[in-house]
Amino acid sequence: MKTSDVKTILKATGYPVAYSHFGKKVNPPYIAYLETNTESLVADNKVFMKWISIDVELYTSKKDTEAESKLEKVLNNAEIPWEKSEDYIEKEKLFMITYEIEIEDGDISE
Repeated sequence: MKTSDVKTILKATGYPVAYSHFGKKVNPPYIAYLETNTESLVADNKVFMKWISIDVELYTSKKDTEAESKLEKVLNNAEIPWEKSEDYIEKEKLFMITYEIEIEDGDISE
């Protein structure tokens, strides 16, 4: 799976999706995602496998369990395990639900 596949999967929610941020104002709910870390399997001075950690952030104007459930269902259907946390951004008046996921980039030696 590639990071671009994650965007395709997230679009199945029906919400606007962007990598990192939107270039214009978007009304919630919307999703932004960002690679946060990469771990590699190295042998003979080559990277054979890599795992990419990604934060998927769901922004809502109120506590929206329906939007959360929709995103969780999409992640579960794609067989992507996740961990979840929640914050409130006072300045923006938005809830930010963060789903920490990890994808395997597979054999990159080709």
